[in-house]
Amino acid sequence: MGAGLSAILREYREMTGNPSDRDLAVLSRVGRPMRRANFRKRVWRPALVRAGLLGAVTETTDGRWRAEWPAADGIEGRPR
Repeated sequence: MGAGLSAILREYREMTGNPSDRDLAVLSRVGRPMRRANFRKRVWRPALVRAGLLGAVTETTDGRWRAEWPAADGIEGRPR
């Protein structure tokens, strides 16, 4: 974790009175903490793509959006 992110998280914890670990977790659709692999696939990578830091986001013909990024082996991937 970078120093900038550490500082932001530290400031957040101080502002909120040291919330519990559950309060800091990204929750799944059923209200449980999301597993790291699912967070990465469903939240982190699509956010990087939308920010223009990885891959690309394109609109499909049916009005939906598709996010693509290169995998470690160079093959394009997308969230499922």
